[in-house]
Amino acid sequence: MLPSSDDLIRRVEESRGQRTRDLASSLGVTGEEYDDFVALMLRLQSDGSIIRVPEGGWDIPEVARFELIDVTAIEPQSDPGLARVVYTWRWIPTAGGRAFGRTDAPRESRVTFRRNQTGWRMSTVRENRGRIGG
Repeated sequence: MLPSSDDLIRRVEESRGQRTRDLASSLGVTGEEYDDFVALMLRLQSDGSIIRVPEGGWDIPEVARFELIDVTAIEPQSDPGLARVVYTWRWIPTAGGRAFGRTDAPRESRVTFRRNQTGWRMSTVRENRGRIGG
C-alpha cells in the first residue's frame, strides 16, 4: 500500500541516504505499486516537499518501454548491400514516465542495414524527432 504524502516526506527525512527501492520496501510498497511510488516521489520533489537526493543516489525507474507499431517501408539503396527500413514505434510510459510527461505518441524512425558475409546487420538509426502527424 502506498504511504500518504506526509508519511513519505517524514520517512525520507528520517532515512538519509536510503535508496528509493529500499525505502519503498521498508514502507511495504509491493512490486506492482513501485511505479506509482516513484511517481509520488517525483511529484513531491517537483513541488519542493522533498528536495534532497539521498547520499547513495536514486534508483532509476523504468519510465517507458519501446513498442514497434509497424514496418512501413523497406527502401532499396543504390548499393545492393544496403537497405533502409522505415518503421513507426512509440514509448509506452509507466506511471513514473507519465510523471515526466512521457507520452505514447507514435514516432517514425529509419534504420539502415548493411549486408555482410553473415547476413544483414544494423548500420545506422535515425529517429524523426517530431511525432507522426505533429
